Amino acid sequence: MNQQQFADYLFKGLGRPYLYLQQHPTTAFHDALLHACLYNPRYDPQCEGSRTEYLHGLIELSPDASSYTQLILDALADPDDEMALEQLFDFALIFAQRDDASARRVLYEQSADFASVGDTVGARQLIQLDGIEGFLFVAQRLGEAIDSETDFWDYDYVFEYLEAHTEADQLHEVLAHARSVQPFVDRYLTPVEQFRAGRKQAADQRQAQDLPSFAALSAAIRENPRAVGFVPLRNWGRGASSDEIERAARTLLTVADPKQLVAYLTIFGDRAFPLDMRRLFRLAWHEDDLVSLRTLQILTSVQHPDVRALAFELLEDDPTNGNALALLTHNYQPGDEQFMATLVAQAADHHAVHSLTSGINDVFEQNPMPGATDLLLTLYERSPCSICRGTSIDLLIECDALPAWIVAEARYDANEAIRDAVLGNKS
Repeated sequence: MNQQQFADYLFKGLGRPYLYLQQHPTTAFHDALLHACLYNPRYDPQCEGSRTEYLHGLIELSPDASSYTQLILDALADPDDEMALEQLFDFALIFAQRDDASARRVLYEQSADFASVGDTVGARQLIQLDGIEGFLFVAQRLGEAIDSETDFWDYDYVFEYLEAHTEADQLHEVLAHARSVQPFVDRYLTPVEQFRAGRKQAADQRQAQDLPSFAALSAAIRENPRAVGFVPLRNWGRGASSDEIERAARTLLTVADPKQLVAYLTIFGDRAFPLDMRRLFRLAWHEDDLVSLRTLQILTSVQHPDVRALAFELLEDDPTNGNALALLTHNYQPGDEQFMATLVAQAADHHAVHSLTSGINDVFEQNPMPGATDLLLTLYERSPCSICRGTSIDLLIECDALPAWIVAEARYDANEAIRDAVLGNKS
């Protein structure tokens, strides 16, 4: 295994580096592993979170394992803007749970610094380390931040995490006392309670409200389409009468503004388009990516030869268009997997592979194909996203085609769902 391969496997979160270091203990990959610990490079930062457990397992296999602790704590003590803070705090938690006094000190100091400006990073780790006492430490400083008019944006997350990990009776008693003797804890908890009350009131109001008429909805879309919101549009689509749904469909076909188009298309995410669906085809080619995406999401649920033909036309124009490939979900024909394999083989970068993998997984989930094993193995190997890789593994398991070598390395994958899937399959 060379440096480039090792770094690529870390980026994807594969378990392969673990098996390699088990068999060939070496310090040759120190820099690549440290970089992953500090910056957590991965394809989808929003969906693929901290990889601390995965990376810590690799550290423990390294002959120079002890050298990582101080380097990671030094980074947390003075992080740059690109570092993965949650992951650094997770590492500090692991070290502190092993009675590392320096890790405990840095964890508290940095959590306090962030809380003083209204940031909750590090709070979860303090609660894991010291329970209610860790929470009170953060709450005190968050209360001070609120009192100093710092731009505080999260009123609920920290307290919600504490509730999920603490017995209710114990929590009520301790907090009642803390609020009486620590004013800033009360200063933090008061807006938490106000936020929750407001959220419940808003939810109750939404539930009690009747669906707006199409005339009212249409007026709101014309005024500010983005303000209407994804969920209200989907809810309206689910609950509207057949007559009003048809009015929405006919209006959609007359709209030119991209933002309004997106709003009208969103209505049909969970409701069949009532007119000739071929009238939507032109929107699949729209220059606005979100208009095209919403259109393809509607058409993906349609089984029709013309939808199949549209998929191939779009893919001829852009062979990396995974949303177009997903149009085959209900229009698959035997042999399509060879066409898909050709597209993947031609894909030149991570983004292209990821797009195609998403579409292929959609098709295969609806159309289990034992003959697609080779393609699924290719997706396992090439997919940059651990979530998509997990879907490919699930499909291989369904086909009873998961090879032993994947079981061996996927036990140490960065994705917990993958680890659980292969261990469950093995048993």
